[in-house]
Amino acid sequence: MCDGTYTIGEIKKAVASKLSHSDEYIDMLVNKTINFLNDKCAIHLQEEKLKKPMDFGFSGDTKAKSDRILSAPLFVIWEITGLCNLRCEHCLSSAGDPLPNELSTEEAMRLLDYLETMKVFNINLSGGEPLMRPDIFDIIDYASQKKFSIDLLTNGALVVDAK
Repeated sequence: MCDGTYTIGEIKKAVASKLSHSDEYIDMLVNKTINFLNDKCAIHLQEEKLKKPMDFGFSGDTKAKSDRILSAPLFVIWEITGLCNLRCEHCLSSAGDPLPNELSTEEAMRLLDYLETMKVFNINLSGGEPLMRPDIFDIIDYASQKKFSIDLLTNGALVVDAK
């Protein structure tokens, strides 16, 4: 519903029809979600309602609009851990300590299964420092059995010659 043709009020009504919570909770939930997405540049919050949905297709494309819509992201950047062996000032993740809600190995495998069903093409494993995660090679091995292109974004400090 974030294509510009719905007001925030209409979005709140739609969410309220699916959830049995108080109006205050629905307001908080929708506002928090919209502000988060806006802060992450995933949506562009605007006051004026559009007359027609945003068309994210390519100009000059003669294919039907439904053929131009992606059903999944082409790639996923997965901050697999917050744990890091360095405390770089320039770090975008403010990494250092593991996050309290990091996925277990089993949850990570289930996420990879889900991303495969969505037909995600590329997965970037980053962090923190992904090599600090004890199960990282199990996760990479499992992901490599899928149809993903896999990138490991590391600071390189833990990479050693395996002679």
